[in-house]
Amino acid sequence: MWGARFRSNRPGFTVDLLSKPWFHGRLMCFACLILSQVTVEGAGFLLRQLPTGFEATLPHSDNLAVTQPLVFPVHLLYLSGKHKRGIGMYGVAIAASSGPACVARIQQAEAAGVSAAWATMGAAGAADMMPVLAAAAAQTERILLGNCIVHTWSRQPLAFAEEAIAVDDFGPGRFRLGIGPTTAFLVERMYGRPYAKPLTNLREYLHTVRTLLREGSVKFEGEHVSLRWRINPKAPVPVMASALQPKSYALCGELADGAISWMSPLTYLTQVALPALQRGAASAGREPPPLVAHVPVAVNTDRDAALAMAREQLGMYARVPNYQGMFAAAGYDVADGYSDELLDDLVVSGSEAEVAAGLRRWIDAGMGEVIALPLQGEDREASIAAAFAAVAQATD
Repeated sequence: MWGARFRSNRPGFTVDLLSKPWFHGRLMCFACLILSQVTVEGAGFLLRQLPTGFEATLPHSDNLAVTQPLVFPVHLLYLSGKHKRGIGMYGVAIAASSGPACVARIQQAEAAGVSAAWATMGAAGAADMMPVLAAAAAQTERILLGNCIVHTWSRQPLAFAEEAIAVDDFGPGRFRLGIGPTTAFLVERMYGRPYAKPLTNLREYLHTVRTLLREGSVKFEGEHVSLRWRINPKAPVPVMASALQPKSYALCGELADGAISWMSPLTYLTQVALPALQRGAASAGREPPPLVAHVPVAVNTDRDAALAMAREQLGMYARVPNYQGMFAAAGYDVADGYSDELLDDLVVSGSEAEVAAGLRRWIDAGMGEVIALPLQGEDREASIAAAFAAVAQATD
């Protein structure tokens, strides 16, 4: 019987993987990972870079000393269905003006020690993000990559599955696909489609894309999707979805590998979103997937200046009906803009150490992961570099 324990040169840091429920049944996978010189990062569920000096103690086997950063495939964690809330990961939202600039920014994040890079559809200017993420996967070594998000209306489920496999080919085990129905404004203007039954649309996409990636074939007839096809699957890529209202969180709990929030105050996520996610998971008889929280950050010790940046750079969401409803459910009236109270519940600011501590509070509150969005001061590059450093510090 295989077992595994990680010891660190940090005093008192020992994790016995056999004590982790999600690890049961994955021992052979772990043995294969060891044999292929790929090992668990952090304590197996942290998805962080192992510091040099770790030892893996394997019963009936020689000790394995980790002498270089190694990556644990993210697929195995999401396949386990077990995510320990309160022990999460810290990533960043990437924004650039072109594909090459986006790849360079992701490389910068990896060099800074950031665990994950996330990209919206406009993160590389006019370039489509799927090939850009494939390029980033080919030019990085350990950082996780994800969409937050790609509009469901922009592609058919088969295209999503094929593109996810392509990205994963360039960075095995490091890609997470995020999809979502977005808003009526964008769907009607970008795709010329009626914004009809967005939850049904998301449900059908989640079912068909995940089934294709996991089983290699799907037969489905729905209102938005008609698909009968077979592919040659690789390692199943986690498929996450955007969520804003309770029903979408419940759907993510039922079907997705994670729920991705956007512009949502922490109190809303803890009091409304997490319970809905848990209810959806319970209805499907599964463990709740992680809630990935979008958190604007400003490395600036002048609170007033940080709040001013937030109002200027995030103000458009107060004018979008979908977000107005979410803010109202959180107890905030945004008719006249963002109050200081709302921004204190949404934005993390301060010194690098204070931002790192603030992000940890979101994980402590139950988030599975955070996507830190750097707010930018007069020196854009300095703002981004400081935000990356704070996120890396939160990870340590």
